[in-house]
Amino acid sequence: METALPLGGDVDISTDGDDWLLRAEGSRVNIEHPLWDSLQTTAPDYAHSAAQVQFAMLPDVLGMAGRSLQIDHDATQITARF
Repeated sequence: METALPLGGDVDISTDGDDWLLRAEGSRVNIEHPLWDSLQTTAPDYAHSAAQVQFAMLPDVLGMAGRSLQIDHDATQITARF
């Protein structure tokens, strides 16, 4: 999530029942849509760099855990639930 906060910010990690909730907030959120969209599939049509390996691995890891990812964002925050 820190990649989405180019000017820094705060990250909060919590649980909601069986779900994990990650919330990042800053003065500006920068979403590279093709990169973040690659989180929604286990066969992304995106060439990840070495610095983005977590984006390439997360869909498979969540799938093995029987979880799915939901991402919401606006101009100042991004929320991921799985």
